Amino acid sequence: MRPEIPKVSVAVLYSKDDQSAIDAIDSVLKQQTEFAIEIVIGVRNPTTDSHPKLKELASRHADTVRIVRVGRDLKPNHIFAAVLKECSGQFVTVLDCDSVWLTESKLSRQVDYLERNPSCAICCHDVQCVDEAGAMLPTVVRPPDDSTLSVADLLQMDSIANTSAVVRRDLMKPPPDWLVVLSINAVRDWLVLYTTCGDIGYINKAMATILIHTGRQTALTDKLYHYRNLNLILRRLRRRLGTPYASQIADRLSQNHLNISDELEKQHRTEDADRHRQLCFLYGRWKSKLPLQTKFSYTIRPYGRLHSVAARCFELAVACKRSPPFVAFLTTTLICQPGWLLKIGRSTIGRGRAGFMDQYRVLEYLFGVSRQQYARWVRAFDTLTDADRTAVLRRIESMENRPTVSLLMTICNPSEDTLKTAIESVRNQLYANWQLCIVDDASGQPRVHRILKQYQKSDRRIHCSFHHEREHHWTSSNAALALASGEFVGILGNNDELAEHALYLVAEELNRNPDSDIIYSDEDRRDRNGRSIDPIFKTDWNPDMMLSCDMIGRLAVIRRQLVLNAGSFRAGFDGSEDYDLTLRCIEATSGDRIKHVPAILYHRGHHPLSIVAGSESAETFGEAGTRAIHEHLSRNGVDADVEYRGTPESPLYRVQYRLDNPPLVSVIIPTKDQVTLLQRCVNGLINETDYPRLEIIIVNNNSVQPKTHTYFECLRARTDIRIVDYNSAFNYSAINNFAVESANGDVICLLNNDTEVAEADWLREMVSHAVRDQIGAVGAKLLYPDDTIQHAGVLIGTGGATGHAFAGLPTDTPVTFGRLNLIQNVSCVTAACMVLRKSVYDAVGGFDEQDFPIGYSDVDLCLRMISAGYRIVWTPHARLYHHESASLGKTVTPQERERDRRERDTLRRRWSDRIAADPNMNPNVSISHVDYRPAFPPRTRKQWY
Repeated sequence: MRPEIPKVSVAVLYSKDDQSAIDAIDSVLKQQTEFAIEIVIGVRNPTTDSHPKLKELASRHADTVRIVRVGRDLKPNHIFAAVLKECSGQFVTVLDCDSVWLTESKLSRQVDYLERNPSCAICCHDVQCVDEAGAMLPTVVRPPDDSTLSVADLLQMDSIANTSAVVRRDLMKPPPDWLVVLSINAVRDWLVLYTTCGDIGYINKAMATILIHTGRQTALTDKLYHYRNLNLILRRLRRRLGTPYASQIADRLSQNHLNISDELEKQHRTEDADRHRQLCFLYGRWKSKLPLQTKFSYTIRPYGRLHSVAARCFELAVACKRSPPFVAFLTTTLICQPGWLLKIGRSTIGRGRAGFMDQYRVLEYLFGVSRQQYARWVRAFDTLTDADRTAVLRRIESMENRPTVSLLMTICNPSEDTLKTAIESVRNQLYANWQLCIVDDASGQPRVHRILKQYQKSDRRIHCSFHHEREHHWTSSNAALALASGEFVGILGNNDELAEHALYLVAEELNRNPDSDIIYSDEDRRDRNGRSIDPIFKTDWNPDMMLSCDMIGRLAVIRRQLVLNAGSFRAGFDGSEDYDLTLRCIEATSGDRIKHVPAILYHRGHHPLSIVAGSESAETFGEAGTRAIHEHLSRNGVDADVEYRGTPESPLYRVQYRLDNPPLVSVIIPTKDQVTLLQRCVNGLINETDYPRLEIIIVNNNSVQPKTHTYFECLRARTDIRIVDYNSAFNYSAINNFAVESANGDVICLLNNDTEVAEADWLREMVSHAVRDQIGAVGAKLLYPDDTIQHAGVLIGTGGATGHAFAGLPTDTPVTFGRLNLIQNVSCVTAACMVLRKSVYDAVGGFDEQDFPIGYSDVDLCLRMISAGYRIVWTPHARLYHHESASLGKTVTPQERERDRRERDTLRRRWSDRIAADPNMNPNVSISHVDYRPAFPPRTRKQWY
């Protein structure tokens, strides 16, 4: 016997007087229970003649049914709060009167469950969904019967209906008054908040049937409202109940907004999709920003040009405990003047706005990889456990080939701590077949000698040599190389560190590919406190990027015989000896023998800025690297100029291939009307492009406006412009194939009519790459009119298919590895501005007119070039503005959306291997975003399992 007969209050939000609503309430009255039931119905100010069916039902069950009259103009959340106040039962459930029918045992089973589990605050159950025809709809898989869930579990189950929940009212400490701040789906949000008061029980039995209106067009809108309300819940949970629940909701919100962005992308609502990706970015940050007092969500919208810059402004404001007006000020200023922050730096942000942050840290914080984000990534995916170490050692024991790796280190008066740290990082290697060769270049401190001799005595794998007079760095490096006996050699700086599994992963790669000559890994930097920052996630072997910077860097392990055959380290390359040696070794091997290990295996030590700040040393450093590249090109018979454009911390170079005999270029511009855009594009070619040999082919695809044909007549007077008519339906691939057949030039330039020339030498730069034998297609840096990035190469696999790298960032954003300023190989470039030889175009068969009539045709073309042995090049030194989709417009009709989906599915099927593992996308980098942030989780598995 129960000590007290419980009461269950059923809160009903009544909005329409139809039979389905009356049936739903009647199913409550038919419940088989031993306890009392009260039904509290909220109705907006009923008149004498309104809701006759409801009033008739209430009169028949006067002891059970009560009607609560609320204001006519109140929102649903106000009505819900008013109804809850009238509920007096120990247990409360909500009835959605939109075609819901309950089984007779529903309430009794749930109340019994809550009484048997006093720690549970809420009990849910499964529901059966049917459509208008009565056919059963599929439901998601549920957990076992009578299981206990977490808040995150509930949030993952988006299809749990409000009607399925019964809650224990006495555990709800906050009064329901605050519910009035919610909107639209207050019931669902109230249930989510209720879960923070105790456990969540779940009964795996369908005890309600819900009619799903499959013809509704508001599903997406409903989701947006729901996510917005979860945003409000997140802030209230943060202030009222602490971090754990808020973190779970933040994780769910992130996933929600990623899902919604995919749906929006299918509808080609790209700005909305970008906005939701950005909100996802923000929610992930909120978990580590306590207390959070700043409201961002829907007041400052990161559309288009803002993207991650707005998000990082928001982060900065929160970190500095700034108010919403500061966020608005900062983001609004960046909207109007993207270069503003770079210009005023320390004077405004460093002192007056951000307080403790100096100019360098502000820029790093706003435009670099978030240190907090990377720290979380390191803890989650780049930290070995004891189980990992055991598995690695077991794997090493089973290796057939265990080559010895000799590490070369040259030192001169290093600090004791950094020297010991570097040496200990080698001694702590899980892989034991190593040799450390140290040359002391006349250090004047006796303690350095003592440390080296102690290590040499304690470990036979450590070999030391001491110079009594100061030598050049290249001489000391060759002396260290002379001590080496391993099959492979690598370089270790005296204040750098190796990850403990670094040499193991090198050996693992050599076991998989024993013919490898060069193996390199990803790397990061350690700050003065020893924390990992500034990750460099590298691509697989990228020949053109290698001529723009030392992309191999460290950890680099090279076959020792290859180093000796290349002539070892050379004089005259102070500061760039490693780069020069690597370039010479590359000449003696092939690209398929250069392997990349996508893991952070090398940690560069902290270098104070003052060490590299001297202009004289910087000039010498740049000259050495420039000379190394120039000699490498000369040895390979390439005539080019090399220009140094970096800093000692980030050395970047530009290779300009000479174009002594410029070939004729046929510029192909498809168009349909849009004469204003076309005039701007053609004027840029005629008056603002310095390339000497051009023919312009304008493909008229059914233009109808008289002013367009008038303009065509004016152009026909020129000998370097031809107007050709393509009178069939729009098919981008067919139009370009048609035009290429009539082109006279040896080089083809595919150009959209909504592009605008930004710099006069853009075409010369692109053609200089396109005429190289090994190059297939060349792409340009395309900018939106506000000087943010529209195209910096196409990433394969991002967003499920493709995405434009760094889209939306300011063009001068200092992104990782300086990639926005590097000539590099990519998997694809957009045909909005693509230059290639006509012979290459013909060799791969041109565009695929059947499978890719409009979308993804350029992606497919570039991937076919790569399969044929060509490389795709993107150059930042050819700049144009692109008013994207200004001519064609955005895909909005159902037929166009279906066509886009079909083309995307075809691309995925045809190039599934490339999409799954793009060699130009490091698996540690997120494919859900285009700004090279760390992936949570990475797309790699631990090789030792």
